[in-house]
Amino acid sequence: MAMFKQVADIKTADMLNLPVPEVEYHNIAVKPSQVQKEMVASLGERAEKIRGGNVDSSVDNMLKVTNDGRKLALDQRMMNPMLPDEEGSKVNACVNEVFRIWEENSDKRLTQLEVKGASYSEKAEGGQKIIDACKEMTSPDPVPLGKYRGFDLALSFDTFEKAYQVKIKGNLSRSVSLGTDAIGNITRIDNAIEKIPERLEAKSRELSTLEQQFATAKAEVEKPFDKEEELTEKTNRLNVLNGFLKFLPSTSVRVNISTTRSALSALIFCLGKYLCSFRSPIPEEDVRPSLLNHYTLP
Repeated sequence: MAMFKQVADIKTADMLNLPVPEVEYHNIAVKPSQVQKEMVASLGERAEKIRGGNVDSSVDNMLKVTNDGRKLALDQRMMNPMLPDEEGSKVNACVNEVFRIWEENSDKRLTQLEVKGASYSEKAEGGQKIIDACKEMTSPDPVPLGKYRGFDLALSFDTFEKAYQVKIKGNLSRSVSLGTDAIGNITRIDNAIEKIPERLEAKSRELSTLEQQFATAKAEVEKPFDKEEELTEKTNRLNVLNGFLKFLPSTSVRVNISTTRSALSALIFCLGKYLCSFRSPIPEEDVRPSLLNHYTLP
């Protein structure tokens, strides 16, 4: 390190005196779990063997024991991922404390905004950085912007609306149009995020309605068709009529029929008789002349 200092310009934090936020330390005492107590005893046994020279340093040494002890004190799962999540561990104590602080200050919206890898705690500064990112865009295609309140942000340009947009991405996504006011843009993003629970509830109601409609439709489909027999009978009649019509001459094309007038008359008579079977009763002698007058031989 001394040789490196001869060729490198090294300055410590004390020398630079950079403006940094003050650190607030919170000391929280937690009790070890039964599993941690047993593991601490095993760490003591390992240390005794090392001090007695019974273990080669390449296999186990005091540095490893100390490192394992720190991991065990933080969370027992760092020693064995299969162990349960202890509610009173240091990690959970830290999570609870962070959540408490966030909840007490949620109305102030103190979450930092990350833009292009840099974090900003002031709305005006963060909003201005978003505007600067808009000016740097060379394509309307979405580009990563940063993070805010646990959501990924992507910046794009809507060519139809002629406006820059920030897409808030989580499990779902929502786009927010940007304006020229730095703080106003942050407010728009905040409003969009805060409306997520409301939109989620609306979508849940919509899903419930669709499920009810699906259940109703499914029940209707499973019901028997009360006119199935009537449909089958009329379909069969239609098929018979189509069979008869194949033998009739076309009204638009003149065709030479190589059959006698009497044979065609008999066919038309049978067709008329069949029609009379499911329509209003008509004397057969009235059906035959009318059909013959309509379909005449060429």
